[in-house]
Amino acid sequence: MKQFYALFLMLCVLLSAFSCRKKTDIANWDTDLVAPIAQGSVNLADLLTNDELTADNSGLLRVKLRDTLFRVGLDSLIGIPDTTFSDEFVIPIGNVQWPPGVPFYDSTTITRYNLKQVQLTYATVRSSLFTVKLRNTTRTQILAIYTIPSATDANGDTFRLERLIPAKTTLEEDFNLDGYNLDLRGRGQNSFNTLISEVVAMIDPAQTSNYTFKAGEGFRIENTFKKIIPQYARGYFGSENINFRDSTAFDLLNDIRFTALDISEFDVSLTINNGVGADLGFKIDELESYNDASGITSNLQHSIIGQNQFFGRAIDLVEPANPVKYISKTFEFNDENSNLDELIELKPSGLIFDLDLKINPLGNISLGNDFVYYGHDLSLYVDVDIPVKIGLEGLVLQDTFAFTLEEENPEKGADRINSGFLKLDLDNEYPLAARVQLYVEDENRALLDSLLPAPQTIEATMVDANNRAIGSAQSLIEIPVNQEVVNLLRAGSFIRFKAIIDTYNKQVVNIYDDHSIRFKLVGDLNVNVQ
Repeated sequence: MKQFYALFLMLCVLLSAFSCRKKTDIANWDTDLVAPIAQGSVNLADLLTNDELTADNSGLLRVKLRDTLFRVGLDSLIGIPDTTFSDEFVIPIGNVQWPPGVPFYDSTTITRYNLKQVQLTYATVRSSLFTVKLRNTTRTQILAIYTIPSATDANGDTFRLERLIPAKTTLEEDFNLDGYNLDLRGRGQNSFNTLISEVVAMIDPAQTSNYTFKAGEGFRIENTFKKIIPQYARGYFGSENINFRDSTAFDLLNDIRFTALDISEFDVSLTINNGVGADLGFKIDELESYNDASGITSNLQHSIIGQNQFFGRAIDLVEPANPVKYISKTFEFNDENSNLDELIELKPSGLIFDLDLKINPLGNISLGNDFVYYGHDLSLYVDVDIPVKIGLEGLVLQDTFAFTLEEENPEKGADRINSGFLKLDLDNEYPLAARVQLYVEDENRALLDSLLPAPQTIEATMVDANNRAIGSAQSLIEIPVNQEVVNLLRAGSFIRFKAIIDTYNKQVVNIYDDHSIRFKLVGDLNVNVQ
């Protein structure tokens, strides 16, 4: 779509035949030189990504996107805190003999996690990290056996590790329970949030004689569970009210510069998708858009605001590839039932939402069988479909094009120009008038100056009965060439073409994918050749 020309020739070349003449025989004549400098086009489609801007069967541009505004998942509903426990066995008196292979320390630790109202009975670990620190203060090697009866792998085997700890040594290692199943019901299987671990310590069974303990010798264990993230969890998730007030960036229009926008049609849907195996109450108290630069805000007006919504629990399909059937509700927004266009027209920097979430509003009706899978959340997402039938004010379309001014004898420059113009040919396919300007930039894209003394207006093309553009409106702008213009082009490396578009009195027009403003800059010069 963009083509670049690196030819602006001010060539005053002597033909090789004249190089044999005497100096007094040098001839003078005038010649006309027409040389392209740069050309290209700008259009609205360049300002948005292909995923956001598409054309329908008629070619009408439509803004289409899906964006997640809010998400509550397993980590929000069930936050398993980091937990550390420690225990120590110390011989109070000396000269105590102990045979090898017989435990002198045997301890069971029951860790009860504080999960507020959540009562977990089962979980499968997605990722985890725990540290075991074993300290041997005796003068001989001991064997430590650490097990977690609550954790079993896919084969039903309990997590177990055995370590020989040399005399007067501390051993510290990191482990994980990734993929393990956790039974959190405790020894009697009538509890919840409970993890059981056991440690046994003995004199190395390979020893052949008894060991004599001195007073103060013994064994110490320190165990820290951290970063336990379940893949799946089951239990009772409590009956709790949670308020979420947060904001999310909304950058759809960040790359489009305009002063005012009038959206005539829109089709937007808001879907609440429950992938959690618990009944949920949900209410949107506020949804507001804001513009950081202007300070303008706008609140959504729609029947959904302030209304309590009830969602039944998701269904556990118990299929690894697709474990959850979601329960969804969709709310439609248009120009008749909401003011959503006002939220978009202010060119929002982001959206602020205030939400109330009620988990299990009817209590423990699942009898402890609430569930949640990692990645299957309660989410709130928006689908936008806006046909580009809009009124615009101050829309900026611009792009930068490289060029090179090549001269045979640059030191003579404009002295050899008798007269001339830079001619800017324009084809405007938009049914919108535009003000255009050309800027010269140096090799670092720093602005040097404009080529036009002031922005020039080009006319809009005509439209048919369906407000679709017919052909293009052609314009020609001539720029007189003088020494100042030549020096400016000599110093430049890039030309930036800028068009500012306005509709008349916010007149709504249809924008199609084949609309653009095309331009060509040509040097038309009368040059004195000698």
